[in-house]
Amino acid sequence: MPYKDKEYRNAHVREYQRGNKEKIKERKKKYNQEHLKEAKKYRKENAERISQNRKQWCKNHPEKIRQQKIKYYENHSESIKKANKKYREKNKGRLKEVEKRRIMKKRYGLSHDDWLKMWEDQNGKCSICGESFVNPNDAFVDHNHDTNKVRGLLCRNCNFAIGLFKDNPELTIKATEYLLKNHKKR
Repeated sequence: MPYKDKEYRNAHVREYQRGNKEKIKERKKKYNQEHLKEAKKYRKENAERISQNRKQWCKNHPEKIRQQKIKYYENHSESIKKANKKYREKNKGRLKEVEKRRIMKKRYGLSHDDWLKMWEDQNGKCSICGESFVNPNDAFVDHNHDTNKVRGLLCRNCNFAIGLFKDNPELTIKATEYLLKNHKKR
């Protein structure tokens, strides 16, 4: 029987809710369990369609997505920072390698595959002195500072030496002549 007076109806509903809390709680719990099963089944059966709809919605509403991310970060910044710190500590070596590859790509335009090819072409040895690298991290990428063109992989000493000679071939020739001249005197 519909109620004509809303106040009377609301008072009746509140009274019913107070007297039947456990019954209502049990009914809600049962409904939620049944609904959850149905929702899981629906998501499983329609996963592709749901995914496409979600992608399309995100594409059409980038500002809403941005605002959601900002709001989420504001509400969860401490837990996000803790999780990020924990991840960084757990994956230090991996992150260091990823950062090294990113810098190599940014500075020299050199992908990891290009670097590996150079390594193989040089047989894991320095292009100048021929010393074998103990591990790949000992190999420095040598490049022309004017053109940024990569020349090869060098050991630490050879790379520093070229740097100290300011990439000037004339200085290295003079240094070589000086060493040869003074080497014979001994």
